[in-house]
Amino acid sequence: MLDSATPRDRVVYGDPFFARRYRTALAEGFAEGGSGYVTDTLIAMSRWQLDLASIRTPTTILIGSHDQGHSPDHGDFLASRIPKAQRRVIPEAGGSPLWTHARQVLLAALDD
Repeated sequence: MLDSATPRDRVVYGDPFFARRYRTALAEGFAEGGSGYVTDTLIAMSRWQLDLASIRTPTTILIGSHDQGHSPDHGDFLASRIPKAQRRVIPEAGGSPLWTHARQVLLAALDD
């Protein structure tokens, strides 16, 4: 995880408090076996069976400006396919804005 992380993400991942919480979450997530992880990974990595143009709900796409792994165009193409999508690039964030910029992510989720 750390080898491919941006410097900003490494700070969070390397924090002992985060590491303990992350290990606990993994242990809880795998307590019943790995089938849920496999299913989630397959859903995330497979072609989505969803007509993005049919989404009529305002949608916010958040991505870190230094993210080098999730989207080569930082979500631009995805945002262009969802009619009411708004793309926000978080300056100085890497590939893990949920962990490194949790407040901004939460506020975006709560935003009207």
